[in-house]
Amino acid sequence: MKQTIVAVLLALMLLLAGCSGGVDSGQTTDVEQTETAGTDAEGGATSTDGTNAASTGTVNLYVSDEVNAIDQFEHLNVTITRVGFARAGDEVDEESESSANANTSVEANTTVTANATDTNVSASANASVETNASVTDDGSADSAESDEDGDTGGWVEYDVGKQTADLTELQGPQSTKFGSVSLEAGKYTKVFVYVSEVEGTLKTGETVNVKLPSNKLQLNKGFAIESGESVDFVYDITVVEAGKSGKYVLKPVITESGTGDEVDIEVVEPKQKNGEKGKDEANDESGLEATFVGDVTADGDATVRVMQDGTAVEGATVTANGETVGTTNEDGELTFSVPEGTEELEVTVTADDAEVELSQTLATSSGENGGEGDGNGEDANGLDEAVV
Repeated sequence: MKQTIVAVLLALMLLLAGCSGGVDSGQTTDVEQTETAGTDAEGGATSTDGTNAASTGTVNLYVSDEVNAIDQFEHLNVTITRVGFARAGDEVDEESESSANANTSVEANTTVTANATDTNVSASANASVETNASVTDDGSADSAESDEDGDTGGWVEYDVGKQTADLTELQGPQSTKFGSVSLEAGKYTKVFVYVSEVEGTLKTGETVNVKLPSNKLQLNKGFAIESGESVDFVYDITVVEAGKSGKYVLKPVITESGTGDEVDIEVVEPKQKNGEKGKDEANDESGLEATFVGDVTADGDATVRVMQDGTAVEGATVTANGETVGTTNEDGELTFSVPEGTEELEVTVTADDAEVELSQTLATSSGENGGEGDGNGEDANGLDEAVV
């Protein structure tokens, strides 16, 4: 009988020792992490297996101005050269995230005492196992630390040429289109607008310096686009006066920016300076555009700049009032003489199969302009729609 009790106790002790010895409090589990590739600079998306997952929609870009200090300006010309988009990362939506939190605590407290005539055996074992795991619905483990920049899955930027808008003409919902880009389908969290030049003239005639930090404006406003979809997006820019210092600053307005289903977009045609300038007649697919650079006067010089999809066009043929005056240089420009007494200057630019026409009413002999403007030959908005 004694031998039987001892054997049972020894077996029980071995069993308890095995349970407690089977847990390593320092043991860790390796979790394989999958990274989602971001959008590359050319607008294509690379999936984790290396295949191209590009499917695109079209974003039509507009610019407008919220009414702040703009009523102090006669003109406020802003030249946009590039736009950028930040693609949303593959974050797990807090509303749809499913997690499993397992808190398991197993305790075994056993004390066995056997009293026999010649034998006193006492066994005591205490085993405790505790685990804590959090698993998302894709099977990966939650990390204790998060990347603050995890909201972006890559950047994509587009050159839109030099698109100049006069914000005094674009107050409130009034907007003008400055470009269209093909964007990979998906969600985007930020929109950047790069500004190369700002020219401000107050109603008093004074020219003022309008500050723009970093030569770009960042808008933390998200939107989504599906494959084959066309989305209108307005980027609202406003000018504010820094107190009564006479200094002015440009900044984006998030509440007035967004897609056409979020904010009102009232498209307006740009006014024209210095007489009638012909509308760019090149078809949208070609993206060819031409503008006058600087002053255009009779018995002086005129300079034409030719761009296509934001790139200078070399070798474009320029005809002025029916006569060929030359071809553009590597910068896409050509300067030619305007005969004395010229009242109307009509320019035709030809590049390959694309053609664009401009017309300019020049100053009369009395010094009056044939139309409203400062004689630089550009539209008040200077916009020849860029198509990328």
